[in-house]
Amino acid sequence: MNKNGLLNLLETSGEQQCRDLRSEGATKVAELRRKAFARARQRVSAAIAEERKRMDQAIGRVEAEVETTLRQRLLAHDAALVEQGRRVLIENLQRRWQDPDARSAWAATLVDEAANVVIARDWRVECPNGWPGEEQAELARRAAEAHGARVEIVPSDSLEAGLKLVSGGLVVDMSLAGLLVDEDFIDGALLDLVGRASAGEAS
Repeated sequence: MNKNGLLNLLETSGEQQCRDLRSEGATKVAELRRKAFARARQRVSAAIAEERKRMDQAIGRVEAEVETTLRQRLLAHDAALVEQGRRVLIENLQRRWQDPDARSAWAATLVDEAANVVIARDWRVECPNGWPGEEQAELARRAAEAHGARVEIVPSDSLEAGLKLVSGGLVVDMSLAGLLVDEDFIDGALLDLVGRASAGEAS
């Protein structure tokens, strides 16, 4: 091979090697870019997922706070209604005690209830000061005629309204305080009444 032929061969071989190197380099660059983009997408996806998680947690906390606030407001509202209901109930019971017909029915109920739960027939009935004598006599007469009971009536400074019957260790307390002693029952009844009234207004 002459000198020119050898030079041509070297040039051709060099050009081919350059093309091969460029191709290999381009392939490696493309692979590096692909991996870089893939890692970038993963980081973005992870960042988005983390942000969504934080947002969900934040929303969850806000929802819990709102729910707690609403529950506290409802409880406060219910407590206010119950308190108001108690006042109205006490006022109505006191007003009924001031009415002679209502007092008479009150006394008759006490006697009949006592006859159902008290075996002994010697009864002491505590009453507020100033309860009229004729009404006391009517209670004693009903107890004797309807139930064969002997009644001692004793005025009590501790009673402002209603009556309390005591016989041995048993007490039938229909005084104002006795009627209001079961607070859980009364509160439940008042809330039930409010609920039924609200349902009636809504329908």
